[in-house]
Amino acid sequence: MCGITGFFGKIESDATVILKKMTGVIAHRGPDDEGFYTDHQAAMGFRRLSIIDLSTGHQPMSNIRETLRIVFNGEIYNYREIKAELQSKGYVFRNQSDTEVILNAYDEWGEDCLKHLNGMFAFVIWDSPKRKVFAARDRLGVKPFYYALQNGVFLFASEIKSILAYPGFPAEVNYSAIDAYMSFLWTPEPDTAFRNIFKLEAGHYLTFQSEKIEIKPYWDVDIQFQNNIQEKEWIEKLIYLLGDSVQRRMISDVPLGAFLSGGIDSTAIVALMNRISDQPVKTYTIGFSEKDIKHDIVPSDVEYARYARNFLNIDYREIILDPRVMDIFQKLVWHMDEPVADPAAISTYLICKASRKTLTVMLSGVGGDEIFGGYPRYSAMKIAQQYAAIPKIFRKPFETLFIRPLPASRHAHFRNLKKFTKSAALPFRERYLGYRTYFTEYEKT
Repeated sequence: MCGITGFFGKIESDATVILKKMTGVIAHRGPDDEGFYTDHQAAMGFRRLSIIDLSTGHQPMSNIRETLRIVFNGEIYNYREIKAELQSKGYVFRNQSDTEVILNAYDEWGEDCLKHLNGMFAFVIWDSPKRKVFAARDRLGVKPFYYALQNGVFLFASEIKSILAYPGFPAEVNYSAIDAYMSFLWTPEPDTAFRNIFKLEAGHYLTFQSEKIEIKPYWDVDIQFQNNIQEKEWIEKLIYLLGDSVQRRMISDVPLGAFLSGGIDSTAIVALMNRISDQPVKTYTIGFSEKDIKHDIVPSDVEYARYARNFLNIDYREIILDPRVMDIFQKLVWHMDEPVADPAAISTYLICKASRKTLTVMLSGVGGDEIFGGYPRYSAMKIAQQYAAIPKIFRKPFETLFIRPLPASRHAHFRNLKKFTKSAALPFRERYLGYRTYFTEYEKT
């Protein structure tokens, strides 16, 4: 994790002072190095967590002709292949970093460089001859990217607090985003909880030129049904793709390990890491002392992780924490910038803090439920079709007698059951939103 920030447009004489302030508030993202660049139209700041090319990967980085400069947060997994292709075209590289690969890829292919990149990234390139800013966010939005436009000045950052550190930028509440948060318990892109600060959407790139912002998508999920492929073939392809994905993410010049919850996601990743690594993979599992936290608020992973440990050859490390959750809430709110109702943020923060003492990079499993339909919401939508087929003359008395009297405030299952029966007969879009939204429009008013 690194941190990027800066601004473009009319640059004041104290630009470096402003830039250092904006970079300073995200110093936690990159404790190993910092860097700054300013000219009469650009100010770019960087905080570095060193992972690849520890000695020469300093940013902001320029190309050899010094026509382009970049600040980059993330990792390009296929940078060696891209580098070899660019070298065959005559490009010369001064270091071993993936950062310089992005610069030369943009020099060669322009905005189409994104088609070549396999990775997680948020970066900004200053194209000084064209007086043009080119910024992009990875396909799934793993890396954050926020931006704003104030009086003709384009501001960007890895975290909202960095933009708020710019002199005169007002910290105003975006009430429409808060309304959305009350529905979904998070703020959908491109909005944020702050007025006039936006998220660059996943799979999109942005240009800023002549005081105008233009945003375009460069990737989306390509859903194609291939019914002619047998289950065995799908399994083989899935294992290959997962293995290749894990192997690419294990490229690192610093100690690397994995989080292990014992769930399917993290256990599968650790198992694949074991296939690749020539020594037992270092894993971290977190548990909590019951006297200070209830597991239904922040679940303990210890039971299932121990089971996974029994059949995996790993360097298993179990951390039982006495978290005193209320003591870290203020710090969590500061780090997250805007409201996100995710209890996992607590355990994620604590396990990252503990594992950082020995490791720099940790792999974790995320996305299995989204890809394979593991969330209960998917089953609920299927069941809703069957429930809606029951004549209303039978559904209505059932809901009146048994569902409505349930105390929704007592338990989430009761609340979900009420939402399910209320929305089951609606068209699919309204049905899904009716089941998945937290507060109704009536409750919000």
